[in-house]
Amino acid sequence: MAVAEKYKGTGLGVLTLMHALHKSLLAATEVALLAVFVEAIASDAATFYRKYGFIELPEHKLKLLLPMKTIAKSFSV
Repeated sequence: MAVAEKYKGTGLGVLTLMHALHKSLLAATEVALLAVFVEAIASDAATFYRKYGFIELPEHKLKLLLPMKTIAKSFSV
């Protein structure tokens, strides 16, 4: 997921992320999901994901995950 440079700071990135996380939470009722995994394209993108609770993998700081339990808590499920 990415937002064009001209849309940065408008909240579109957050809206897109929350929509994707909500969809993954709904999918988790049908299939076994452990986490949402992202690979950031740059360190500023990784910082964006960390702000929403994503955890970086020790061996690669641009690969992050967010456990489904954390997502469920965020949506009060």
